[in-house]
Amino acid sequence: MNYEVIGLIASIFVLVSFIPKEIKWIRCINVIGCIVWSIYGVLSGALSVWLMNFLVMIVHLFHLVKYSKRNNL
Repeated sequence: MNYEVIGLIASIFVLVSFIPKEIKWIRCINVIGCIVWSIYGVLSGALSVWLMNFLVMIVHLFHLVKYSKRNNL
């Protein structure tokens, strides 16, 4: 299987995550990109790619949970 397609999809999500102005949407879209990058990293055997994106995803999720609690969402 050509894993580059997965990497391109992940790149598109990360790129699109910079379009919204509201930080909540930036983080949500970037979480999707991190998930896809992590899948790419696992399938291609790139430890640094999947580990870094997995950790970034956790940071984004932490801030999203904190944001939702603060705004009673």
